[in-house]
Amino acid sequence: MYPHHQRTIERVTEHFQADPSINALIIGGSVAKGWAAENSDVDILLVVSAEDFARRTAENQYLYFTRDFCDYEGGYVDGKFIDVPFLEEIADHGNEVARAAFVGTWVAFARDPQVEGLIRRIPVYPEAERDAKLKAFYSQVVVGNWFMQEAVKRGDKYLMTHAASEMALFGGRLMLAYNRILYPYHKWLMHEVARASEKPENYMALVE
Repeated sequence: MYPHHQRTIERVTEHFQADPSINALIIGGSVAKGWAAENSDVDILLVVSAEDFARRTAENQYLYFTRDFCDYEGGYVDGKFIDVPFLEEIADHGNEVARAAFVGTWVAFARDPQVEGLIRRIPVYPEAERDAKLKAFYSQVVVGNWFMQEAVKRGDKYLMTHAASEMALFGGRLMLAYNRILYPYHKWLMHEVARASEKPENYMALVE
């Protein structure tokens, strides 16, 4: 974490600790994961009461954005309002993308003691689904390979592009499942595949 990110987090924490409507502040995103660039924003989750969340749902008011706490060029704080039942739903039934969003997150402060335990439960690989996912992702790679052969025979650039993308996606998901790493969605897929310890030799170069 860069010093300016730390300063931003300290200011945000001080601000929301003084706001009794905020039950907890969670720090997430690339800063929490250790992936941040120097100009990365600071991602937060603001835990409010169920009543406040219901009101925000009715008004479609989920988002928080400000540049006020940042002292670096291009910096901003980007957040979402959630409630404890939302965290419970992800902890109990969340898909991989939802769980991956909580990797590295930490609680800056919490008035509600449930929050800390919930964010520890969320970023856990769904072991019961692993075997089925390994088979499904491998099957998609096989299908993509067949499409690629057809594309080459026909000189079909669209089909070739589609097949290459599908093979990269499902090959990557196969590597993540094998290594029990949560799928973070497309933006960070190759980042996570690159750090997977168990994968074929030169896999990343072959994907490129």
